[in-house]
Amino acid sequence: MLPLLYGEDRIVRQVLEDPQTAEISELHKLAWRWTRRFVRESWTFGLEHVRELRDQGIDDAELLRWVEGAAVQTWWVMSADAGGVSLDEFTPTSGRAVGLEREDYEAQQFRTAAASAAALEALPAPAPNGVAWVEIDLDRLEYREAAASAVGRYGFVPNFLKAFSLRPPMYRRHLRAFELLEAPTTPRLTPRLHALARALTTLFNRSAYGQVTSRAQLERVTGDPELWQRLSEDEHETGWSDDERAVLDFAARMAQGSYRVTDKDAARFIDVGLDAAAYVEVANVVSIQTANDRTANALGLVPDPEPILSQR
Repeated sequence: MLPLLYGEDRIVRQVLEDPQTAEISELHKLAWRWTRRFVRESWTFGLEHVRELRDQGIDDAELLRWVEGAAVQTWWVMSADAGGVSLDEFTPTSGRAVGLEREDYEAQQFRTAAASAAALEALPAPAPNGVAWVEIDLDRLEYREAAASAVGRYGFVPNFLKAFSLRPPMYRRHLRAFELLEAPTTPRLTPRLHALARALTTLFNRSAYGQVTSRAQLERVTGDPELWQRLSEDEHETGWSDDERAVLDFAARMAQGSYRVTDKDAARFIDVGLDAAAYVEVANVVSIQTANDRTANALGLVPDPEPILSQR
């Protein structure tokens, strides 16, 4: 991809080494900084980062395209890592992948308790329109159709959908993602395990927006209003069952650095009575939730007054 973008192998290697000193445009340098923040610490995004893009001529519709690309890549890369997908034979350059060293990931020592507290400060500036930092247009036909579908399922229109009103092609994907995150589709993965994986993921991602729904879902399927706090304080505490421990450990490993997943993680699912389908579903829950959380953080989404859970 980089050779196609920059043409010269020399420039590609400069970008892989340090995009900020490479012989590329200032806009491309800004794009690399923005992407790095999206991947590594999306919870630090602020309205000033949106304004920086606007100052460089990036309008809100184009920003949403950036977010879409980064979110889809998040899902694809994490799923590929969890699935053990091998690298393609054709490798145009050698060395580290897109400027990210494994040591960079390992240096990020997350604690769920800290993540939970930080999420309350994830929106450093109020959204100008009461929804997100980006412009919204709720008069579009595509938006009204998606909104009607959301109201039929959830009883309201999530701010997530409103924020993408300038990019209607994404509606179907977002609505489908919400459904996949709401309940397991494979019999070996119980609703409790599914909800635990989702909740721990959004804690690691420090998403104020995602935590509203993840917390409500966990309480709905378990009937335990204290389970969220227990999870947020320390997911390593004793008392989890063997299958819960396996799911939580795997979700934490994926959320902190999916490249570290090995076949031992999949084998552990089998050892505790789960199966390959359950493993794949947890991997999808973590990757989709991470993509959504980073998107919400990057756009400054204001949490909905209600969780995005089906009323059917």
